[in-house]
Amino acid sequence: MKSKKTGSFLTGFFTGGFLGAVLIFLLGTKEGRKIAKQLLEKGEEFSGDLEEKLKELEKKGKKVVKKAEKVKKEVVKKVEKQDKKTQKKINDVLAKAEDLQEKSLEKTAELRRYFTRSGKKLTSVSRAN
Repeated sequence: MKSKKTGSFLTGFFTGGFLGAVLIFLLGTKEGRKIAKQLLEKGEEFSGDLEEKLKELEKKGKKVVKKAEKVKKEVVKKVEKQDKKTQKKINDVLAKAEDLQEKSLEKTAELRRYFTRSGKKLTSVSRAN
């Protein structure tokens, strides 16, 4: 356990020493101040470029959203149109089914009339055959 604590302490100690040396070099020497100035300039350029790119991305994002809304509206129209066609087909099929039911009822009534006479069933005729 002591070796983990010692290792962590030594890592922190050397990291702190290294960062301190870098800061002393950048702030305490003429050449270091020159490098620090260049780093700041590069950072500002990068920051400006980053802001520009973010604005471009925002514009592109808005365009994509508008395009998506347009596509969404077109798809909804097509679905509604297709839905109307489907509803019409379903109604046609149901109408045909109702016609078949009516015809079936008519045929059933005809068959009953054929097999009955004077309101009586022809059971004796069918037994005779």
